[in-house]
Amino acid sequence: MASEKKAKSVTVLRSDADFGGTPDTISGGKTKKKKKKQSVGMIEKPLFDVVKQFDKATTAYRESHERSNAKKKDGWIVDLPKNTTKALGKFKIPFNPF
Repeated sequence: MASEKKAKSVTVLRSDADFGGTPDTISGGKTKKKKKKQSVGMIEKPLFDVVKQFDKATTAYRESHERSNAKKKDGWIVDLPKNTTKALGKFKIPFNPF
C-alpha cells in the first residue's frame, strides 16, 4: 500500500449481462461534527448573513449592469441610478441581536 489514508466513499461498478447496471456508492460512517466556541458562533452567523445579502446585491447589480450595457453602448451610465437602487433594494440586513 502506498498510503494509509482511509477512503471516504467507494464506488462499486456492478453490471448486468449487457452492462446496463448502475454504480453503487458506499460511503463510510458518520463523521463527527466539529465543536466550536459559542462566542464564535454568535459572531459567525450574523456576519455570514450580511455577506450573503451583500452577494445578492452585487449579483443583482452585475446582472442589471450587463443588461444595460448590452442594450446601448453607454447604457450602464444612463441606468446607473436605476441599477444601484435596484441592487440596494436587495441588500436587506437581518437584525437579530442574539
